[in-house]
Order: sequence, then structure tokens, then C-alpha cells
Amino acid sequence: MGGLARAIFSNWRFQMAVNLADLKAEVRVLHDHEDSLLARKLAAAQIFVESRIGRKFDDFEDGVPAALDEAVLKIAAHLYEYRGVASEKALTAIPEGLTALINIYRRWTVHSTGCRSDGA
Repeated sequence: MGGLARAIFSNWRFQMAVNLADLKAEVRVLHDHEDSLLARKLAAAQIFVESRIGRKFDDFEDGVPAALDEAVLKIAAHLYEYRGVASEKALTAIPEGLTALINIYRRWTVHSTGCRSDGA
């Protein structure tokens, strides 16, 4: 792991669901040249999932559920594969199947106006 990627991981205040090696295997990257880029995609994916479920991964007493690990991994891979800002595919939304995995763990509250999610 490169120096910048190591710095990104060591400065995180939250538990990682998956690691850089998992993501590199998922996107089939065999070199270390893009470790920093991949680490940023992994961080962004975890932050996205945490914001959608309305809580931090550290809140799970028995560890992060496998479905959320998989969602983080797939979203990070998606962000990596569609990273070109000028590309139309870069604007592709997170695949809907991943949203379904995430929503299982989403916190919901009931208000007088109905049920709503605490996540974004």
C-alpha cells in the first residue's frame, strides 16, 4: 500500500467494512499505482452507505453485516469504474440492487405525518 493510501486509512475515525485488498481484487487491479485513488473510492462508498442507513459502522456491536460490506465494495468499484467526469457513464446512479441491500439496515422513524427514513 502506498504512503498516501496508508495515510488515508490511518486517519479514518471509523471502522472499515472492507479493505483495499478486497477492492483491488473486485476491480482486478494488480499494481499499487492507484492505491490512493482506490482508498478514496472506498472511503466515499462507506460514507455514502453510512449516510443512507443513518448510522456509523462502529454502531454495529456484532460487526458490520455482510450485506453492507458487499454494498460498500460494489459502490467503491462502481465509483472507480465510472470515475471519468466527462463520461456519460460517470453520471450513472448507484445500481438499484445495492440500494435494496442498504435499505435493509436503514433506520426509520414514525412521525405523525407518516414513516420516514433517518438516512439521506
